[in-house]
Amino acid sequence: MGWTKEETDYLLDMLEAYDLRFVVVADRYNFPNGPPRSLEDLKDRYYAIARRLLVAREGTEATLLNNQLLRQPYNAAAERARRAALNTLMARSNAAEASENEILEQARVVEDKRKAEHAAASAQAAAAAAAAAKKNAVAVVPKPPPPVAEEAAFNPGDLIYPQDFHNAPMQMGMPSLLNAHLEAFWPQPGVYARGVHTRETAAAQEKQALGSSQKNIKAFETAVAESGYAGLPRYHSRAVSGAYLALRGELLALLELRRQCQARTDVKGGGGKRKKGDDGGRGEKRQRTAKRPYD
Repeated sequence: MGWTKEETDYLLDMLEAYDLRFVVVADRYNFPNGPPRSLEDLKDRYYAIARRLLVAREGTEATLLNNQLLRQPYNAAAERARRAALNTLMARSNAAEASENEILEQARVVEDKRKAEHAAASAQAAAAAAAAAKKNAVAVVPKPPPPVAEEAAFNPGDLIYPQDFHNAPMQMGMPSLLNAHLEAFWPQPGVYARGVHTRETAAAQEKQALGSSQKNIKAFETAVAESGYAGLPRYHSRAVSGAYLALRGELLALLELRRQCQARTDVKGGGGKRKKGDDGGRGEKRQRTAKRPYD
């Protein structure tokens, strides 16, 4: 039968009073004029409410992909089947248990015999295949290994930043690390500290965009100081690391735009420098005036 609001409130009050001890609540559960409820019914109703509250507070299930309540929701039917199987197992007699153990031992002996026969047949087939291959061996030139795909060079002008960065990946199984292009970074198996990886990625951004020019590096440091955030993040969550790398990428793009703007200005203004001797003849006039005799 369905649940009414009054019975749901009664269940939540009981769980609060007994600190979520479902066995105790099921033993004392007695809603007036209500249908009988099993332990699985009480758990199913409680966890269904908990899931709905979590989704309502977050507004979306995308940020709750790793939450236990959504990844492995409570299954009342499976729980009932498990408890029934456990009751059947506990109700066995000593004679039934001894007979079952004897059958299992016989099955184990048969399985070991089959494994030994299969291993012997496999070894014999492998030896025959090796002998045939040695007899008909042909020199084969090994193929070179396939080239390893390298990551594209970082160009700050090619970046398209997302509106925001979430701490939880948008898809289950997606790594929480980001590369210089602010895309999901799939590392080799191992342990990676997100803070160290973020600092290394930021250094790679700067090296690929600026090279080894001290002038460009100094200009970038000045742009970072002008932004008002010249330090490192205090903690490196996925959202903070993504925003930090996005900020540095935007500053690199700004630096490149300033350089291009300055280059265009120099071209249009003729470089902004006057050639030597280009004074409109004023120097020669001053020289003639200096040689005039005094009156």
